[in-house]
Amino acid sequence: MVEVVNGDAVRGESPSRAHQKAIHRLLIMLEVPRATIRRPDIALFDCVPPDVRPVPARNLKVIVEVISPSHVKTDRLDKMNEYAAAGIPWYWLVSVSDTEVTGIETYALDHGVGHYRPARILKPGTGFAVDLPIRIQIDWERLTDLVR
Repeated sequence: MVEVVNGDAVRGESPSRAHQKAIHRLLIMLEVPRATIRRPDIALFDCVPPDVRPVPARNLKVIVEVISPSHVKTDRLDKMNEYAAAGIPWYWLVSVSDTEVTGIETYALDHGVGHYRPARILKPGTGFAVDLPIRIQIDWERLTDLVR
């Protein structure tokens, strides 16, 4: 093992097994966790400068995911847990049939326990306005005939 000190090559002793093991274990502890960056279908967030991308989770207010048949577990469990852990106050799950939106499940973050609790289920013909977290008018007519 050679180090360079003030421009001179200096031969170092080989580290002991304990020394090497300590280095290895410390490296594991100091390793930065791998980041997760999700791209939700819709995100409502506080204004941030245009050069701030991705938008930090602290600025997000509502995340909306349209449930994909091949990603039901991801949308209902994985993403829901990740968004709750990030502190995003509202999570909406949208169910879609072949041609229309069939329902919107809204969840509010319970900060005391760190996970989402059901807030309201919206179905066609019911609940046309939502005040979560701002007033949003749901026009069910525009959420039909999606494959035209």
